[in-house]
Amino acid sequence: MTRCHCVVASRTVLWLLFCFVAFGACLVGFISPEWLEGSSSVDDRRTATTPRYSEELAKKQKIGPLKACRLRVVDDVVACVFLTWETFDSAAWKSSVILQGVGTAVVFLALLLGLASFWKQNIGRFNIVSIAGLLEGVAVPLLAAGLAVYPLSWSSATVKGICGDSAGDYEIGGCSVGWALYAMAAGCMLTLLSCLFSPRAARACNSDLVEEKIQLGQSCICVL
Repeated sequence: MTRCHCVVASRTVLWLLFCFVAFGACLVGFISPEWLEGSSSVDDRRTATTPRYSEELAKKQKIGPLKACRLRVVDDVVACVFLTWETFDSAAWKSSVILQGVGTAVVFLALLLGLASFWKQNIGRFNIVSIAGLLEGVAVPLLAAGLAVYPLSWSSATVKGICGDSAGDYEIGGCSVGWALYAMAAGCMLTLLSCLFSPRAARACNSDLVEEKIQLGQSCICVL
């Protein structure tokens, strides 16, 4: 029976920190509606006919890949709801959601493998951290493609309802770019950095010093 050893290497911990922050940024960016934020100049006609339609309410309107906060006609309250597959008539939006969703899930899988690497360093002949780094390498183009494709959906009626008729492909119209888009972009960059750093982390937990301490019978090993 193969004995499991707890191996904690400083480079592996640093890599895992990159992976954790990358996943957090991707997840928060993906589910947040704060990609495009509404402008008070979106619907001047409604401002004139509806007293409660104020500049403050207009600016509270937001839309992202999964969620939108829109002004309800009945009571003039901004309500946030998850978007359904039928909400958008844009193939670009659906493609972006799939790419970003799969990319975020792959980063999460890499994070789980990274956590498991403290107790089990190899799967067969392959180092777990190396496998996680490979997964991150797969996630990066998926996330980047999702970011690149998403602006092609800004010409849809749903986005124009918040950003105005001047919105179009890569044109935000009366909206402004929110922090969630930057969070997803940061998550993609951090995933790339984590992928590039993974070979060093993999060597740290499979070094000669680690093997020597395992041969000495140590069950918990800490190395720089």
